[in-house]
Amino acid sequence: NFRGYITSDSVALNDFHWYHNYTTSPNETVELAVRAGCDIESAMWHHNQPWSTGGNYIDYLATAVRQGRISETVIDQAVRNALEVRFRLGLFDPIEDQPFWQIAPDVVQSDIHTQAAKDATAQGFVLLKNSPKIVPMNPSQKIALIGPHVYDRHTMLGNYNGQIC
Repeated sequence: NFRGYITSDSVALNDFHWYHNYTTSPNETVELAVRAGCDIESAMWHHNQPWSTGGNYIDYLATAVRQGRISETVIDQAVRNALEVRFRLGLFDPIEDQPFWQIAPDVVQSDIHTQAAKDATAQGFVLLKNSPKIVPMNPSQKIALIGPHVYDRHTMLGNYNGQIC
């Protein structure tokens, strides 16, 4: 049995409405996300915070509950899912009792962990090799990469990279 929570990627719910035109309003986005089992929206802050990026759950979820479009029972379960994981990890315990804060950076970025990350990365490139003919592509054909980011390595890497420690 899965004992965790489901989270959106940062700003992904915003994209459903504003960029993908999947929903007709941010209200509908929130309703669909919650009904689909998305317990929390990732990395969003209230607009009055200097680091704020806003968020659909922050802006629209309470209204959806007040209007009866989402039940409090569903919200209670989503909160329970998110908090249970944090309790199991000990995140509400004193910092000195939290085991994950006691792991030194040289352990996190040890040779064995670095090699495991490299191995996982190499295994993720399987489709790029098109072996064994998974993608219906003729190897003799040329593929054009076009657009403003073709030579922009930073954009191609995205913002999911860098040192953890």
